[in-house]
Amino acid sequence: MIEMRSDSVLKELLNAKAPFERANLEPQIILLRVPKEAEKTAGIIPQRYGAIETSFARGVNEGEEKDTLLIVTDKKLVDHVSIKDIKGSFLIKKNFIEVYRTLRTDLPILLFKLLPEGCQEITIRIYDNEKRYDENIERVLLVLEDLDLGYVVSEGWDWDYPRPFMRIRIYKIKLITWEDPLRIKFLLKGLEYKGYQRFADIDVFVEGKKIPWIEVSKEYQSKFELTKAA
Repeated sequence: MIEMRSDSVLKELLNAKAPFERANLEPQIILLRVPKEAEKTAGIIPQRYGAIETSFARGVNEGEEKDTLLIVTDKKLVDHVSIKDIKGSFLIKKNFIEVYRTLRTDLPILLFKLLPEGCQEITIRIYDNEKRYDENIERVLLVLEDLDLGYVVSEGWDWDYPRPFMRIRIYKIKLITWEDPLRIKFLLKGLEYKGYQRFADIDVFVEGKKIPWIEVSKEYQSKFELTKAA
């Protein structure tokens, strides 16, 4: 049991009896996707994290083993991201885990600073009478990720009270999104049915108010047509 990164151990093993002068590790890289105004991160990240703005090549070259290179792009991370898609590079003199944890916590703050008018928090609630929560949660998270609908900032179990003295268990997901909440409601409606069989209840809330399914069904004659289209 060694309190070092696995690649650090490999480096030391190579250097122990190496047929070359020295092997060194570059900084670990975090790729951060900002949907819009990615260039504005240059005015926020250096000040907030004590980062040094640099180029990708210089950051890799000058960064040390215990540093982190934060790369910013506005391209979807589910796609291939090339060097030309980089909108900012920042060298942070802190280890990967520390930077990653801080970014996870700070993500809503960063997005609201970068997109003050185009970003909001919505809540998704999943309820399944048949208790197939594992499958339903996985399906919802897969859609949110693959369609790049936002960042999940928290998730977990909660209670809902549809009627007085009636309590049901739900799974709640909080999402920071730059999409229209009506589009998210429409897409998630497609997960509520399998064919003509109801598979789950998936509600979308904005500022504590539930979006009725009727708001996204104006072009369709029934729930089945709506969910098939979604």
